[in-house]
Amino acid sequence: MHVVPLGELLWLTEAVADMETLRARAGAVTVAVALDLLVWNGAVGAVAGGSIAWWLPVAAVALIHQSLWWLASRPYAVLTAQCAFALVSTVVPQWQPFSGLLIATYAVSSRSRGRHTLAVLVGLGVALLSHSYGSARLTLDPLRSTVTLLALWGALAIAVWAVGARHRRTVDRAVAAGETLSAQARAGVAHERLRIARELHDGVCGAVTAIQLQAAGASALGPTHPEAAGPSLVAIQSSAERTLLELRRVLGDLRRDSVDESGASSIEAPSLDEIPQLVELARAAGLHVTLTQTVDPL
Repeated sequence: MHVVPLGELLWLTEAVADMETLRARAGAVTVAVALDLLVWNGAVGAVAGGSIAWWLPVAAVALIHQSLWWLASRPYAVLTAQCAFALVSTVVPQWQPFSGLLIATYAVSSRSRGRHTLAVLVGLGVALLSHSYGSARLTLDPLRSTVTLLALWGALAIAVWAVGARHRRTVDRAVAAGETLSAQARAGVAHERLRIARELHDGVCGAVTAIQLQAAGASALGPTHPEAAGPSLVAIQSSAERTLLELRRVLGDLRRDSVDESGASSIEAPSLDEIPQLVELARAAGLHVTLTQTVDPL
């Protein structure tokens, strides 16, 4: 069994985190084939005696690792194929393909939500056991060597699984944060629309209603008392001016173009001091209005 640096394998699994792109999938297939052939020492001796053709492991590795093209859409199927392929070490002990197996393990752990976890672990354990026993049977103490090698393979598989699980948690947190921000944005838009509706209702609608009443009064007085319609027309003009100012204030709040350095709008909002003026406009329209006003100076 050749020793492969753990850092290199973890880098390989991280490199295929984004398996949605064609380039990433092609890179995963290429690296897996190259790594398995690099680690394989060329041994072709079979357990039953004799040997197999040297080109058979090369062709099999190149063929089976094509399953990595479907790693993003069918990770469980790819892992199953890789686990089955790993059993070749029970026939040819020193031929132990493992890179595709670890890449598929990473893909499953980075996408799994607890489904089929037991079946995945069982299949992965059988594959690693075949690798361990294939190498251990060539030693003086096969049982102890099998346990030792299985522990080493298990530690490697656990490390790869942990990296994939961490990637999944990171993605889940990012998705949750995005959903929270979207919900906050929608709530902010709804609140702003409600504020604009209140501004228009409290300011502009009231002024337009006053204009309507004044115009109705002027229209009623015009035919019989033309001299009395004059104040109503003046009141209509004043109300129209106030309405335009109110519209400018609301639009200025929306554009934020009229905000000075202190954060206050350059267009003043209506104040309580303007209430008597509104009452006079209503009286000029012919309405009988009584104003009783008690305001705390503070």
